[in-house]
Amino acid sequence: MELSQRRNLAVVAGNGLSVAFSSELVLGKITERLLEELTKIAPNGNDVLRALAKVATRIEDDGALDVNDFEQLVGAFESQAALLEDLSDLAGLASNGGTRLQQSLEDVRQFTRQLLRMGTGIVLKIILDSSPTNWESTKHLHSFFRSFYQEFSGTITFSNLNYDYLVLATLRMLDFSFCDMADPRKPAQITFTDDEIGEHVVVERTKGYELRGDLSFPADRRIRLIHPHGSFAYWQNTYTGAIVKFPIESLRRHNILSDMDDGSKHMMPVVVLANSREKPRRVLEQPFKLAYEAMAQGLSESKHWLIVGYSFRDDSVNAELLKAFLRHDPKPKILISTFGNDLKRSKVEDAIGWGAEDGTSFSTIIFDRDGVEGIEERDPWSVFIS
Repeated sequence: MELSQRRNLAVVAGNGLSVAFSSELVLGKITERLLEELTKIAPNGNDVLRALAKVATRIEDDGALDVNDFEQLVGAFESQAALLEDLSDLAGLASNGGTRLQQSLEDVRQFTRQLLRMGTGIVLKIILDSSPTNWESTKHLHSFFRSFYQEFSGTITFSNLNYDYLVLATLRMLDFSFCDMADPRKPAQITFTDDEIGEHVVVERTKGYELRGDLSFPADRRIRLIHPHGSFAYWQNTYTGAIVKFPIESLRRHNILSDMDDGSKHMMPVVVLANSREKPRRVLEQPFKLAYEAMAQGLSESKHWLIVGYSFRDDSVNAELLKAFLRHDPKPKILISTFGNDLKRSKVEDAIGWGAEDGTSFSTIIFDRDGVEGIEERDPWSVFIS
């Protein structure tokens, strides 16, 4: 096929794709397990939930809290810590502030940060444990991946909004030509130590890669796997600022997610685990900003969009979809893969096409409401690829 005839594809995948891999990754189940872990620290689970809900409700813009959404519960502490840091700066400027008040605010901020680290570690550990990455447990979705890989011979920009490793593991198992945010030109040595058997005793040295600093993806890799909200495989050295992709096998072996409530740790996972107020600010930071730029580029360069298991509740993602949609002329052909009737067409149209000059642009939006498994065998897929 000539280069000019190759078709690009932009994929945006939300939690629904992860749930198709494993029902344990339903938001409500993750939140339930989060609360179970917290009750091991504080015996009365109801009190823990009430306290978390009270903090989160104050932070949410509209005061509407979904207690089944772990991002709202844990992400509230991100906003609280940022607020306390601003208050500390203000206290330093006040004539009656002084170092004592600043220190008090700093102590509370550190406590809030510890809660954030602990909650983040618990959530990511739950997701890691619930993410099957072997052939047998993922093969029911392999035909879905093969279908879009074979049908679209150009660049496939796969924006995975989830933190898990499932898409990456599947691409590896199927031996597809792909790259991700890790830059193979920037190898990094990762050292794991075990202080329980001796101070800083090295138990493993392995190789990772720093994340990319620009959009110079290799031209010979057809799939570009993007993580706009980070991944539990991405970690930052808080001393040097370097962000490195860790091998998933090492993360499983050393269980470092369980130790994140220890404030002395200098490696932190790079994820946007934030509520609706904090997320728009977080995605302007690196590496999320670059990942959003890669997602926007993929949407702009593709006449076909496949949106899988996404609820259209994320304002930052919706903004990119809207900008790209309005720039396209003619409009892209869009297949929305969801399960059930909860996601209304009007919600999608408001998110993607608000401001469109006429309603004809919406005729390019196709729905499949039977879940992603087996979608390649149904009529909406045939219409999409035609």
